[in-house]
Amino acid sequence: MTTMPRTVLAAGYVPLDIVVFGKRVWRAAGGTAGNVAAILSFLGWRSGVIADLGDDAAGREVLRDLRKANVDTGRIRLCPDRRSPRVIHEIRAESHRFVFRCPACGSRFPHSRPLPLERADALAGVEDPPDVFFFDRLNAGTIRLAEHFAGAGSTVVFEPARVGQPRLLQRAIAVADVVKYSDERIEHLEAYCSPKRRQMRVMTRGAAGARYRVGNARWFDSPAYPYPVVDAGGAGDWTTAGLIHALGSRPTSARAVGDALRWAQALAAVSCGAPGARGLARQQTAEAVLRAAHFLENHRAGDPPLRRVVGRRSTKAADGLCDYCLLPMASRAVRSDAS
Repeated sequence: MTTMPRTVLAAGYVPLDIVVFGKRVWRAAGGTAGNVAAILSFLGWRSGVIADLGDDAAGREVLRDLRKANVDTGRIRLCPDRRSPRVIHEIRAESHRFVFRCPACGSRFPHSRPLPLERADALAGVEDPPDVFFFDRLNAGTIRLAEHFAGAGSTVVFEPARVGQPRLLQRAIAVADVVKYSDERIEHLEAYCSPKRRQMRVMTRGAAGARYRVGNARWFDSPAYPYPVVDAGGAGDWTTAGLIHALGSRPTSARAVGDALRWAQALAAVSCGAPGARGLARQQTAEAVLRAAHFLENHRAGDPPLRRVVGRRSTKAADGLCDYCLLPMASRAVRSDAS
């Protein structure tokens, strides 16, 4: 008997990533929602993404890249009246940074826009509930979908990027089974909304590892794994995807959560050996990546580190577009849309 793959729908931030690694430049679908869906597809899930992008070169590039990653793009709408969000992911010798203005043509990148409530209502009326619904943006549309899918039996995973409107944050947290956030972006999340019974919370702390709790129980520490870092950008997305993959269902005990988180952290550490948020998935098979994560999870002092991998060559854009950011060359200062 063949086991059906688990299903996930992700809604939120799905920009075009422009990755700069030394003299190489390449483009890929990115953002937390886009990366989590693509990584879970890489791990064998049936993944789909919900987003509104611009009907432009960047939007079409995002669609192409997600399709290459076997992500269902049927719920992504290309809108002729807007431009797709972009972000430069610049990898340096010992760090990385995100840039929101093109260094080649000077254009200021558009931001993502909220998912309209009427679009969320339309999707809620026709979509079968996935095993997991993931969202990372605070707006009425994504919260509406989270509430709908929670009521239909889906496990809801929420990863806030910032506090935003406290009222929306409280609604989002109240509906989530799993809340994961970074202490670099959000401090004192507990002050906005106390955990509901059996809700899992994970707070990542960069090189210091992570902390986790279930419900109102005490916090536990989960140290980070040492690994030779090429690029840590995207490690948080691998942690999220690994956590979803390892949990299997709603968390039931601190021990089960800790086991799942430690494996997800090992997976994220391995991802740091390749440039770009999903560079590892482009360079290695899922079997090899899973084997490496399990190796690291059981790593003993003195074992040799895994080898590093390198990026891809850049591609040239169509005539009239900036080769770097895919915005029209005539546009020098695109006004940012409201987030």
